[in-house]
Amino acid sequence: MAELLARLPQEALCLVDCPPSGGEGPEPAAGLAALPPRVVRHLLLPASTAMAEMRRQVAAHRPVGIDRLCFSKVDEAGV
Repeated sequence: MAELLARLPQEALCLVDCPPSGGEGPEPAAGLAALPPRVVRHLLLPASTAMAEMRRQVAAHRPVGIDRLCFSKVDEAGV
């Protein structure tokens, strides 16, 4: 993945879809931690996710180096 990202233009957007972190075994997203600092990492969570689960997902993905948190399905969250 690092080779592929190195060939992208400076302002390119690359989305990597990873399964939710269950806390068991090595995570497929672990390789994202080795990406160059110019890569901004967003964690995307459904807006309806319970706060405890959001905290768990943020903690589980912390080794990846999450820079920002984004929400999907805001229209379905009933907020």
